[in-house]
Amino acid sequence: MTFEIWITLGVLCLLVGFLLFTRVGTDVAVIGSLVLLMVFGVLSTEEAVLGFVKDGPLMIGGLFVVAAGMRETGAIERIAKVLLGRPTSLVTAQFRLMSPVCVLSGFMNTTPIVAMYLPIVSDWARRIRFSPSKLYMPLSFAAILGGQLTLVGTASNLVVMTEFVPWMNSPASDWARDLGAQALSSEAEFWGVAVSGIPAAIIGMLFIGFFSRWLLPDRIKVRDVSDDARKYEVVMRVESGSPIVGSTIEQAGLRALPGLYLFGIERDGNILHAVGADEPLEANDRLLFAGIVESVVDLRRIRGLVPDEVDSGRRPENRVLVEAVVSSEAPFIGLTVKESMFRSTYGAAIIGAFRSGERLEGKIGDLRLKAGDTLLLDAGIQFTPTHRDSQDFYLVSTVSGTQPVRHERAWMAVLILILLMVGLMTTDTTGLSRVVVVWLAALMMIGTRCVPGGRARSSINWQVLLTIGGAIGIGSAVNASGLAALAATGFLEVMSVFGDSPRLALFATIIVTALLAQLVTNFAAATIMFAVAMSSAEILGVRPEPFVFGLMAGAGCNFLTPLSYQTNLMVFGPGGYRFTDFSRLGAPLLLIVSVIAAIVIPLFFPF
Repeated sequence: MTFEIWITLGVLCLLVGFLLFTRVGTDVAVIGSLVLLMVFGVLSTEEAVLGFVKDGPLMIGGLFVVAAGMRETGAIERIAKVLLGRPTSLVTAQFRLMSPVCVLSGFMNTTPIVAMYLPIVSDWARRIRFSPSKLYMPLSFAAILGGQLTLVGTASNLVVMTEFVPWMNSPASDWARDLGAQALSSEAEFWGVAVSGIPAAIIGMLFIGFFSRWLLPDRIKVRDVSDDARKYEVVMRVESGSPIVGSTIEQAGLRALPGLYLFGIERDGNILHAVGADEPLEANDRLLFAGIVESVVDLRRIRGLVPDEVDSGRRPENRVLVEAVVSSEAPFIGLTVKESMFRSTYGAAIIGAFRSGERLEGKIGDLRLKAGDTLLLDAGIQFTPTHRDSQDFYLVSTVSGTQPVRHERAWMAVLILILLMVGLMTTDTTGLSRVVVVWLAALMMIGTRCVPGGRARSSINWQVLLTIGGAIGIGSAVNASGLAALAATGFLEVMSVFGDSPRLALFATIIVTALLAQLVTNFAAATIMFAVAMSSAEILGVRPEPFVFGLMAGAGCNFLTPLSYQTNLMVFGPGGYRFTDFSRLGAPLLLIVSVIAAIVIPLFFPF
């Protein structure tokens, strides 16, 4: 073996070692490995940084912004709540959870989808009385399976196609063109992975639904809201013309909110006590709730409900919920909320209050404030930094996830996603590249105010982009050093024991890529194995397309460990899982996906 091969192999071993046995970030480990390859002359600077300007990383950056637009408008949450419902069995609950997540993951980055679903599933699990441990891992695995439905479903798909398209136009693919291989059409590029992804997703979700009851333990038991939890009394008003006018309390989703109790409705000056679930809502109804702050956050996300103390139509879009504890030096001690002119003084409206040991009744404006009262405020985003050190409050903290949802722009976000991005990416009518289409959709999300520019900027996960760009550079080193050809030759020599079957070689490629994806990232595994797969196809004398889509299937099988994929890590803590829980459900799922891919892909893309 040459010096370059030894260096590349050593750097790869070092990379895997750092990822497995240290807490170094993935992006730091990958970029560090890339720097070492430049230091030892395996790659030039131009070759090393080429991965950062390829289509894959550029498209993924835009997809983060598109996903932010869907999240900020509440489009995904609205779809999710309609589809989740109130199932009575665990299997039904899992299918109702996995199906929309799987479909959405085919067109959006999986990470923000799972991030959006985590609080929804947490509340939903309490409502339907099932352990969250039975739902969180199926949520992550459904998102991973959905990533195999389209080209944009996951980063590894984009990385493989980014490598394959220029490879087909280079002299390195002369042997493939001699066998009849041609550049893929836009439709084949976008939907090609779905030929195995759709059956794998269906069978995979069926497997999870029917076998997870035995393979997934109840790590977190169903618990009731603690009696000691801080509970506010909050008044919400039904806006005129809102979509919940005419709906019953049950239909509006106000009956089963965990930790929240609707104890009355004030209508035309009269208070209705002990209202039933079938009570219809009318415009300007004042709904009287008592509950924990997390459920008050849920109330704010319901379209058509506004805090009674806040002027609807005048509330800025950058408002948040803030909890503030009144200090003994506050100038408004002993005054009612109305007398204190709290809103004009602090630029915040008191929408709820909590006083230990007492139930606060009556209108908020008539509440006489005392030291130690905890106030729930509707305030501007600058309230917390401005008053954090104020002598008027002991403690000031912003409640997470409380920025108002732009419900009125949800339809615009969906149109941008489906008609603009997906529509243009699946047709050749405009001649625009995929990068241009994705960023056009991202800019439209910002231009139509589906997501503010600042939040769009912060939604881009730069760690992921650095990791992908660095991984592409490492993959180039694997090919340039000759390690790919050497590995392919050794790989096929081992496989020759079982015969010269291209299908068997494809299955082995999928399995090896999947196992490598557990050790490094899915896109790093895809880039490293791309050169090996192309060399294997050349040695076998078969067309490369089955191996291309086989790489996508293998790189997307991130089921074995919580560290193998971001969504697994996101559900690891909330689900209370142990490290081995993932392999118990994930190992058979990985085998299912691999077998389906090896059987189905050659039927549509022959050798």
